[in-house]
Amino acid sequence: LLRIARVPVEDSEHQEELRKDMNETVVIPCYLNMAACELKLKQYSSCIRHCTKVLRRDSSNEKALFRRATALLEVFELEKAQKDINALSQVSASPGVIQRLSFLLEKQKKKEQKRYKNLFHKTDA
Repeated sequence: LLRIARVPVEDSEHQEELRKDMNETVVIPCYLNMAACELKLKQYSSCIRHCTKVLRRDSSNEKALFRRATALLEVFELEKAQKDINALSQVSASPGVIQRLSFLLEKQKKKEQKRYKNLFHKTDA
């Protein structure tokens, strides 16, 4: 994604600090912005992928957890979405956000049940 010019740093401690700063100030916000755009454009798999990249760097990133949970709900990955909702509730997200995602989860579960019910429902012909 991002190719940043390598600046020669002699001290490995400073090099690690620079890498961490770049993650926090450049890489993570870029991935989060891409994920937000992809969510709006209904490109859910790309959104999930970019949020996952953020969460590998910062496992408690609220925006990444929220966006990935939302995208997972849209593609009916309900168990994975539930895990993200649970993780989000652990990192002090607002109760309204958790409540909204939980409501969407239940709504998707009902849609899924209805879909499977109709799939196997026999009609009288």
